[in-house]
Amino acid sequence: MAEENPLFFKQLLSGVDIGKSDSSARQMANFIYIIGDKNTRECVIVDPAWDIDGILNVIETEEMKLKGSLVTHYHPDHVGGSIFGMNITG
Repeated sequence: MAEENPLFFKQLLSGVDIGKSDSSARQMANFIYIIGDKNTRECVIVDPAWDIDGILNVIETEEMKLKGSLVTHYHPDHVGGSIFGMNITG
């Protein structure tokens, strides 16, 4: 019998899944990704922008533990907010 794939993957759309009250987030319609391991419950976020608290709430709801973030490029619609005690401006 095949083992279950341990990959955890969730795609969030700015302005829809997070950042719903931010008109810029709705206009930009960027994707944020949560990628992790179902066994360890650890994850990273890719291109966290617009609504850091909303992203962290999704991670908590999924019972994952955030270990880091990855940014594909340095534009305001791909990075920005306050995370890990640091304020990041895009």
